[in-house]
Amino acid sequence: MRLAVLSLALFLFTVSQAQFQGDSRLEKPLDVRAEAEQLGTVIERISNDVNVKLYVEGSLRGDLVILYVKQRPASEILSTIAEHFGWKWEKEGDGYRLFQPTESRAKEQRLLKEQILEPYKLAQQAAKKYLEQVAKADKEKLENELKLLDERMQTLRNEGDRNAYLSVWHEYERIYQLLYPLNHLTLKAFSSLSEQQLLELDSRSRIVLALRPSPAQHPLRDVQKEIEAAVQHLIEWREGIRKLLKERMQELRLQERSVRSYSQKDVANIRIEIFREREMNEERFPYMRITLLDSEGYILHRANAYLNEVFLKYAPSIEAKAREKNRLDELRIESEDLRHPSERDKLEIRKEFFTIGNKRDPLAPWAHTFCEIAAAARINLIGDLYDLGGDLAWDTGYWFKPTKNNAGMMLDELTSISGQTWRLEGEWVKLRHKKWALARFSTVPRNILFASRDTMLTKGGLALDDLAAIAAQLNDRQAESKVIRYATKWHWPSGEQALYVLRLWNSLNNISRKALLGGEVIAFAQLPPQARRYYSEVVFRLGAFDFFFFIDSPDPEVVEEMQFQKERWGYDETQAEDREITQRFPQGPLFDSTLDLKVIVREGLTELYGGTSSLGNFSSFLAQFEEESQEYNLIRSEMVRPAVINKYFFTFQLQPGFAGGVVIDTSLSDPKAPFVKLSSLPEETIKKIKEMEAKYRKWRKEKGWG
Repeated sequence: MRLAVLSLALFLFTVSQAQFQGDSRLEKPLDVRAEAEQLGTVIERISNDVNVKLYVEGSLRGDLVILYVKQRPASEILSTIAEHFGWKWEKEGDGYRLFQPTESRAKEQRLLKEQILEPYKLAQQAAKKYLEQVAKADKEKLENELKLLDERMQTLRNEGDRNAYLSVWHEYERIYQLLYPLNHLTLKAFSSLSEQQLLELDSRSRIVLALRPSPAQHPLRDVQKEIEAAVQHLIEWREGIRKLLKERMQELRLQERSVRSYSQKDVANIRIEIFREREMNEERFPYMRITLLDSEGYILHRANAYLNEVFLKYAPSIEAKAREKNRLDELRIESEDLRHPSERDKLEIRKEFFTIGNKRDPLAPWAHTFCEIAAAARINLIGDLYDLGGDLAWDTGYWFKPTKNNAGMMLDELTSISGQTWRLEGEWVKLRHKKWALARFSTVPRNILFASRDTMLTKGGLALDDLAAIAAQLNDRQAESKVIRYATKWHWPSGEQALYVLRLWNSLNNISRKALLGGEVIAFAQLPPQARRYYSEVVFRLGAFDFFFFIDSPDPEVVEEMQFQKERWGYDETQAEDREITQRFPQGPLFDSTLDLKVIVREGLTELYGGTSSLGNFSSFLAQFEEESQEYNLIRSEMVRPAVINKYFFTFQLQPGFAGGVVIDTSLSDPKAPFVKLSSLPEETIKKIKEMEAKYRKWRKEKGWG
């Protein structure tokens, strides 16, 4: 089999090289070094060196490439590039054009779908394996074990033996999860999702299943047994809480609060919502929520199921294939460039990126390390490089500190971090991302990246219009990339409401924008078709919260504004009315739905290479202000300058009593103003920071977050 694969690779390479046969111009030996450069730029350089017109198809020009070559014919370099990415060269006039064949494009789309689905399918396998264990379990025996463990925990709690208590608690939790009926129901529902439903979950952040589904929901099938057990469990749990609360109220001599009880016959509908984790991968499980509804559509009960522990225990292990040993495993490398530089070197790399007009890619330090290994090993190297694969831009790469000093093991260490694999073919090391189709789809186009950074630096921040224009150019996966966060100093919450609010804003004309900024309300019917689609996506995602109006913030002005909006639209949190968007508005927002905007302007600070913050939330600033290490402070956020923070409160009202809000923060500072140490700010500003920090700590304590 291995021989067949090698023969096929050799055949494809030979076919690719044959395209240049007889062209003596491409026999010229070249030295090429590209550290995360765009392919179009690299090919243009080779074109100039050999004086042959070489073209690259537009969709391929922006792909990043790592290339280290010493004295190899241009034809071999060009053929290796094409073969590595699965593309082809064709004759065009007196030169050649690199393009992606139809079959290669189809393969990439197929792999993209498979790689998106992979973590979900692993989670489904884990769910099925868990349910198999549940079916085999001796329930009576496990329930007796739980009682004994509960008694043991009570004893250890009284004795204050925390370590022993935690050990027993973990065993208690393991058995409890096996007996927990909500797990059985939600996991069976999740494991039954089709590929199309999994893709819907991935693209829309959640999917809704129901026993009696609306047109916007999916049917909940073949779970009657699990439903009866889950409902009975919730009924018994609610009854226990009701009795406990009654006893507690009497004990404290407080007015008794009623907790509604219910029975099996009161449950008219059951709904399960499945939510995508923002970074869905092989170690995360979607979390799920179950809701019981009565015949009038009111909520009887709601409970969450967090199943990461189930996934980690039952997920099938993916065994990495052992790499075949080769001569690089015996080649020792001693290179100072591969050793850990100082914190000041990291600062220089950040300074380089945050320079208007600079085109050196933020992933270049990573590529630099690969090129240094190739140079020390006297080997040629080619590789792809994408945003997906860890925090490569700042935390690794250039300051990689190898634990081994031979080329093979260095490459093993690096590629284990970057999500790549490597192989040695003749005189070439070839690096390929394990999920290259998904990684390519998730990488921010560099023209957008550098233009966004330049705008941010020129203006001293990004205004709402700037952020909206960027959001319109990115897909949801690209918005998850950390490099766009670095370039814009703004957090891009992929798949969540803010991203779609920005796209909605970008789709509005200037008249509508001015009207909203002027305090006018815009009706859904007035929005252009594209804006209506984004409006629908926003409210679908707002429905993911327990209450349709959900803003949780330590900022007093934010809380005050949200309270005003709730009262304005007649919203009452104490009602048990169901506010699920797919239940209440299965066809989407109605034409009398509206969009409203309120803006609050306040003073704040912006960091040198980090984000921005109003004076209402300075936990990170103060932590770094008190940090003793000067080198740490030098590269982190103690260097600040004043900024103007704009808080945009978008309100989506679908009908009186049914409204949701999204807040987007932007900041602008004087780009000519110098960054100064936090400690050198006016005394009044530092006093305000400490006051707001105290409020923030109090808010965290009230939330039980320490």
